[in-house]
Amino acid sequence: MILILSQEGLEPTTDAVVDWIRSLGGDCVRVNGADIGGAVAMEMGVDRAGPLVRLRVGEREVTSREVRVVWLWRWQTRKGPRAQSLPGSEPLATDINAHLASETNAVSRAFFSLFRHARWLTSPDETALSKIDALQAAVQAGLEVPATLVTNRRAEIERFRTRHGRIITKSVGEAGTFGVGDRHYALYTAEATEPVTAQLPETIFPSLVQELVEKAFEVRAFYLDGQVYSMAIFSQADQQTSLDLRQYNDRKPSRMVPYRLPAPVAEAVVRLMSALGLSSGSLDLVRTPDGRHVFLEVNPAGQIGMVSTPCNYYLPRRVAEYLIAKDADVHA
Repeated sequence: MILILSQEGLEPTTDAVVDWIRSLGGDCVRVNGADIGGAVAMEMGVDRAGPLVRLRVGEREVTSREVRVVWLWRWQTRKGPRAQSLPGSEPLATDINAHLASETNAVSRAFFSLFRHARWLTSPDETALSKIDALQAAVQAGLEVPATLVTNRRAEIERFRTRHGRIITKSVGEAGTFGVGDRHYALYTAEATEPVTAQLPETIFPSLVQELVEKAFEVRAFYLDGQVYSMAIFSQADQQTSLDLRQYNDRKPSRMVPYRLPAPVAEAVVRLMSALGLSSGSLDLVRTPDGRHVFLEVNPAGQIGMVSTPCNYYLPRRVAEYLIAKDADVHA
């Protein structure tokens, strides 16, 4: 049986993969991280027979011993349990919320560990991949990468700009989002111009800067088990999306079309993913005006619908077929 670990209900990609598994005759059950707080009945424990997880999803009861394949697509929602603060108790509420977040992560780690016997498509360890590790592995795989620096000194950023010209800054880890009242804010890639960095103190929080790579267009590639499905994104046609595609322009969406990576680049992508131990994931690259392909980063969870829909790659079906085949291999 296939266990699908999603983040919350009504996720189009997860819904599509579940539909394909069932239509192709596979057996799966879906558990959302957002439901672990109570919507899904869960018991975890260890006895003389060994570790066991028991789940009740709807009318169906499933144990970890029945699960042979796990697909980790998303997991915990950022919302989670929250303590309510009263006037004057904000520090206490902050400490309680930090504890709840720690407990949520501990429960998740324990939950994952009790399925270590199964075959995973994107294991929890794989999702912890750092951008620096990915860049280093990309170089070893034969891909070109932009010069990158993580530093806590303003002077080093200035020296880096002197060597490389225009530079950008982005999160070292996952770019977060923040809510204040009914407004939401996100962290985007931005140019670190001299007037901006000149206002920084000499010592700063460790930050990532990178040489700005001129784009003819962007390439988003989804990798699955040795196959690379690529898409060209003409984000440079719009100033709003030129530095970070995630600053979507809903009134004028960027043009997205199927794209075939040159064979040497595609082969290097396969070597990279193999070296990282990843069976799937999304890769971001830049096609420069002079024809080079520069690797930026890889997301082990991947973006399926974004690449599949514009390019008619039918990736949810391909993921479903992969999971069913792995389930059949273990069963055999």
